[in-house]
Amino acid sequence: MKKLITLFFALLLTAVTFSPSHSAASTFSKNPFSTDAELYIYTGEANANILKKEITIEYTKTIKKPNNLNFTVLKECIAKGKNALPKVKNKTLRNSLQAKLNVEETIFTHTQAYIDAISSGEHLAKTTAEFKRLYNEDPLSDTTEKAYHTLSYEINKQAKLLYKVDGKSTRDAILKKYKAPAEAIKKEKIQVITVKMSIDKLYNLSDSDASNGVLEKHIQLIEKQMESIKDTNVKNQIKALIAKFMDASAIYQLMLEDVKYFNEENIDELLKNYSMEASQLENQKSTLSQFFSNYNVTAELQDIKLEELNTDDAIVVTVYKYTKTDVSDFKDNVTTSRQNLIKVNGEWKFSGAEVTSVDYNK
Repeated sequence: MKKLITLFFALLLTAVTFSPSHSAASTFSKNPFSTDAELYIYTGEANANILKKEITIEYTKTIKKPNNLNFTVLKECIAKGKNALPKVKNKTLRNSLQAKLNVEETIFTHTQAYIDAISSGEHLAKTTAEFKRLYNEDPLSDTTEKAYHTLSYEINKQAKLLYKVDGKSTRDAILKKYKAPAEAIKKEKIQVITVKMSIDKLYNLSDSDASNGVLEKHIQLIEKQMESIKDTNVKNQIKALIAKFMDASAIYQLMLEDVKYFNEENIDELLKNYSMEASQLENQKSTLSQFFSNYNVTAELQDIKLEELNTDDAIVVTVYKYTKTDVSDFKDNVTTSRQNLIKVNGEWKFSGAEVTSVDYNK
């Protein structure tokens, strides 16, 4: 019987795979079996036996997808065999064919699981390579962090699919080829990504107007997390990001102080935040004194944008709304300026400004 199946197997592959609308029995002038159910189930058995080997690492010695044609034919034979089986009148034969069909379905399920695990593994390998590429370009970028989380998702997905693969040795082989390298790079870089996420949280805390105490405590946490990072270059990048955050925060506080002292008409405190020649400071003082004598005006900081931030200098675009509180001839307006700042003895100071627009209609 097995020899007979082997003889017409190649022809039947074509018949079942490419002509599914026709009965496989019609491919031959005479069905070598007494029923269509035998034809489909015995043919399915032949394909199942091939696939059973191709999804076993002991046989293949390597991880690769099985022949898709065998898989497709098996799937077709199972479907057609199920439909034809109830027509078999001989109970003994029907039970025998049902038992074979059950085995074929099991092998089909195992093959599908094996193919799914390899497909997932191939995708995981690409995801791993992409994360490595992005990390090498910039370990602390948002894109790299996102790629890390994608990698974690794909690893978990692979783990679930591996669980369905038949045979421990085969599962272990797939794991070694795909999942293990991904887990290794994830474990290696987790601390850097953790710090990146903590830096993101630092900015979120700042945006939510957290107190300086809360921000300082969070910075201490980041510095503690850095201790386990061995890469000096990455550590320096993190330190630079923290320093940039602290500079940005200091500049923002400077702008708030500028508004506060302006509204208080406190010229002395206002000028403490300026770094200019003595003659320029005197002119500024005279101008402010004259202004406050003539007008009662309140200032409101509506927007602030860091256009450029370096170690010792910065350019900030500010938008102030000025509103009079008296009956003077002062015109309410919204003024946009480019503020030049420099760092003097570790403190940010105004060094000059350029008004870029004044809108009297707002």
